[in-house]
Amino acid sequence: MSTLLVVFHKQEDDQAQTLNPLLEGSGALPNSEERVSGLPCPDGLLVVCYDDKPTPEDESRIAGLVGSTPFDHKILLRHRTSTGHHAAQAKLVLPSRVLAGAQAFYYSHVQGDVLYDGLLRVLREVKLVDFPALVEGARKETLSQRLSVLKHKIAHLFLPMDISLQTAEEIQLENPREAEDIMQRARESLGEKRLEAQKVLAEIRGIIPPERQQAADVFLQRATEDPPALVALQSQAFHDWLVRIDTALNDLRETLSR
Repeated sequence: MSTLLVVFHKQEDDQAQTLNPLLEGSGALPNSEERVSGLPCPDGLLVVCYDDKPTPEDESRIAGLVGSTPFDHKILLRHRTSTGHHAAQAKLVLPSRVLAGAQAFYYSHVQGDVLYDGLLRVLREVKLVDFPALVEGARKETLSQRLSVLKHKIAHLFLPMDISLQTAEEIQLENPREAEDIMQRARESLGEKRLEAQKVLAEIRGIIPPERQQAADVFLQRATEDPPALVALQSQAFHDWLVRIDTALNDLRETLSR
């Protein structure tokens, strides 16, 4: 198995002091003059590009290093600064023949970042064999984190309504007028909340890898069913519906993380 690893490196970053000596020692440290370098490995090729406003010449140099070698894995690492901003290379579009099918990730010069630690190991051992597995683990972790965020977006949309409906049910006998006012406000906000939830579900569909879409559809179908409780706004039935959505999205996240 052979791997192409293309890394965009910000050598001036204060936190790159561990990486720079390893790159320099291997002859793979780019700079403002020698902007692209390559490090052949027994199981692939590491290409490092100076990340300050990459040029078409940089693209050509990368293409020349890669040549026509048929790699089993193609991985692109883009640098993220310590403040979270993406470096200029984030806008670089490499020729499709160079990185067709490549997986792209951001990394930081922080030990504990699994991809950064993996890059250090590549330079120390001059081999890439473990890097695809690291990338797959990072991809699953990133997907799981994004699904968690989107799941909570849906919960935050409907939780206030869930509480309102429970309140209306509790005060129905003592204060029916106030209870009805609460119910009316819930009815008026339902349409907008459902539209927002549909946008979030569409976003969830958009981040699922194509090869996992079929498995994901089982859970998304459970999350998008509209029971009568959604129209009638019955307190307990509405709450149960919201719990079913949460459970379906939890099951989806766990399935995609395997």
